[in-house]
Amino acid sequence: MKELQVPDFPNYYADEEGNIISYARTGIRKVKSPKRVSRENRKPRHQVVLHHEGKSRTALVSRIVMAAVLGRWPESWEQVRHMDQNPSNNAPSNLKIGCPVLNAIDDIENGTRQTSPEYINQAIQRLEALKALL
Repeated sequence: MKELQVPDFPNYYADEEGNIISYARTGIRKVKSPKRVSRENRKPRHQVVLHHEGKSRTALVSRIVMAAVLGRWPESWEQVRHMDQNPSNNAPSNLKIGCPVLNAIDDIENGTRQTSPEYINQAIQRLEALKALL
């Protein structure tokens, strides 16, 4: 099974199933990831605490897996997108990096967020205007 190292935490790896594996202290072990409920949308997400040389970092498993895939930690404004809309499926093949706009589009496409053609057209116009500024 292929494992990807987590940046800044050399004893931690993400595997192909979206588990966080630790090679610290007692040898190889799967890190337990209790669920927490996000404030934004009340969907349960898994998080863990990583430790290395006196520093620790608490992060969502999806962000840790994405960091291992990217070779860097996602920026604070970047969001991890679950392509199957299942926040418990943290397999690298199910994750993509993006932004709130792309996450909203994913939700609309998957039927987990409602909108109207009028609002879609307004959003397209506003995005086109933003694109011209970049």
